[in-house]
Amino acid sequence: MVSNETIFPPYDVDALNQFFMRSTSTITTSNVTNHVTDNFQDFNTLNVLKCLKTLKPSCYRGPDGIPAYVLKQCADALCSPLTNILNASFSKNVVPVPWKDIKIVPVPKPGNSKNVKFRPIAITSLFLKLMKKLVLLKLEPSLKCFEDPKQFAYRQGRSTLDAAAVLHNSIVSSLDKGAKYVRCTFLDFTSAFDSVPTCL
Repeated sequence: MVSNETIFPPYDVDALNQFFMRSTSTITTSNVTNHVTDNFQDFNTLNVLKCLKTLKPSCYRGPDGIPAYVLKQCADALCSPLTNILNASFSKNVVPVPWKDIKIVPVPKPGNSKNVKFRPIAITSLFLKLMKKLVLLKLEPSLKCFEDPKQFAYRQGRSTLDAAAVLHNSIVSSLDKGAKYVRCTFLDFTSAFDSVPTCL
């Protein structure tokens, strides 16, 4: 029972706790150095307004409980104060504390019901999502030259279908050139994101 709602199917709470403790056995403090952002252009109300209006009018709520459709409907009134908050945040190198709140929802992975594994889905603040989107819009043009043409994840307009098509084309091309066989290595890292050093 969570917030007067019955969770179905029922899971062993202790087993759930143990599962997540295994992936976060060591908690380290952040040693990231603040950098001066004088050369980072201020956000403007037009871009903030545009991002607010492009929010999907869903019932998605961050940890603060504010649904997306409220931000979308109040975009004209919110864009100016929100722009000021964003610019102050970057000039002082500080993210508003409430925006850092995250609600973790454990979603069971498909498979053996006796050995349930969970995928932690992070529900973050819509304001933080908006900030990330605005920062990405500023950074994308200068990062284009560093993109690997064979990177398919986390790129707009790319998917696993593109990766499969490139692999298929590479295999067929090798066979057409007389190769008798083609070796492929597929790697899957367990809890890959959990194992990234926080100092990076």
